Amino acid sequence: MRYRAILPTAAGILATVHVLGTFTGVALLRQAEVLALLLLAAYALTGLRAGLGPEMSAGTPDNPALPGESPMPSAASGMPVSHWGVPVALTALVVDAWITMPTAGPGHWAFIEAGRPDPTQEVIAALVANWAALAFVMALVLTVWLGPGRAVRLGRPVRVAAVLAGVLVTGYAAAHLIGTHLELAEARRQRPGLGDDSGEQIVATGTAALVPLALALGAIVLVVLLHAQRRRLATSGAVLLVLLALTRIDVVFDSLPLPLHLMGRGSLFTAASQPAPGLAAPEPAVVVALELAAYLLLVVGLRARRPQRAGPVS
Repeated sequence: MRYRAILPTAAGILATVHVLGTFTGVALLRQAEVLALLLLAAYALTGLRAGLGPEMSAGTPDNPALPGESPMPSAASGMPVSHWGVPVALTALVVDAWITMPTAGPGHWAFIEAGRPDPTQEVIAALVANWAALAFVMALVLTVWLGPGRAVRLGRPVRVAAVLAGVLVTGYAAAHLIGTHLELAEARRQRPGLGDDSGEQIVATGTAALVPLALALGAIVLVVLLHAQRRRLATSGAVLLVLLALTRIDVVFDSLPLPLHLMGRGSLFTAASQPAPGLAAPEPAVVVALELAAYLLLVVGLRARRPQRAGPVS
């Protein structure tokens, strides 16, 4: 497609409009997020029509096989995964963006409504908030894993780093849960009768936190697989998804009805949650910008026609 390179640029502009609308609390363009994702899907689909895919034979002159390794397909033919992986993954994001589209009225966004969910419904709320990103990550993990480049071997440092990242993310969620439990226990000792149902709330919150935790672990796996494919731009997008998952873990724990002096303690983006005069809290805009930047980097990094040489992954 002659003007294919314009699509991600236009998607980035629409994403910026959506972020600004989230920051100001005014829907500058209600369909901005949906249109941005649709443009990314069009970018991926036009890449298929342009011949970007794994159909070229491995071991081409631009991509020679290294001794002791299976040959990889040329990156000039596109990302080394099945043709429809990225468009299918984007479908979930488009559907979720349409469902959570801001309402027509000014100053209101459907996905940042005030109010805390009932503890018994926290798991459902976490699934509703994270299903699209989780489906997107899982679809990419499967397509990269099952693609022709799956034979690339990972070096020991990469495997160790991946395991360490998984342990740190899991430990962060566990520490958050234990810290919240201890703080609530201390608050009950100081004020008897406060939060009598806190045990049930802690269990529900811990269960709900498993959803964004799964997103974080899936994103870490995606980082490793993309690093093995030498897709640096896409790898950086997957790293942003890990950070996004951490913020969503914070959202789950912040949903607990804590005493005022405990609310927001220990969250990564606590400082960003303080609203500026006349503006909405910047935290939602920061998270939205992080999310859309991750999707943009992943799609462009995976579907761009960019020659690169395969090598050992250390």
